[in-house]
Amino acid sequence: KMQQRYNLQVETKPPKIAYKETISQNAEGHHRHKKQTGGAGQFGEVFMRIEPLPRDAGFEFVSEVVGGTIPTSFLPAVEKGVREALQEGAIAGYPMQDVRAIAYDGKYHPVDSKEIAFITAGREAFLDAVSKARPIILEPIVNLEVRAPGDCVGAITGDLSSRRSRIAGTDAGPRGM
Repeated sequence: KMQQRYNLQVETKPPKIAYKETISQNAEGHHRHKKQTGGAGQFGEVFMRIEPLPRDAGFEFVSEVVGGTIPTSFLPAVEKGVREALQEGAIAGYPMQDVRAIAYDGKYHPVDSKEIAFITAGREAFLDAVSKARPIILEPIVNLEVRAPGDCVGAITGDLSSRRSRIAGTDAGPRGM
């Protein structure tokens, strides 16, 4: 219509649906990143537990590491790896949300442990746990209220039903629906 009415060149694309992913149960994951290339190597090992959070709670990273099994200087790298994995998703590549990741154990090497090793170990331990936590895709839900004349109720209800909507109820107000 904009092309006809206003003589504008318009390029349209189908709307992108903002799918998200999450998990549906608790799980544990583990990854040991060990890379030797002749010189100094890379080493980092992370044990992680994940838990689902309520809808729209976001993401929480918790460290329960005790005794220096992972030095505190490497914990931000573990979190960074988990955040990278959150953006990639586990099923279809959609961002993940509503997950608590708890790093509770691991190992390091005084010479070969580097930040990149713990980023990789954190990401892979998280993905290992997610694969066991029954990941699911969340569809966006829109709550809406429609006000229309009473003689349009059937057409509106039919249109909304064809779009997989759930109608909670109808209320005839002073001037219709």
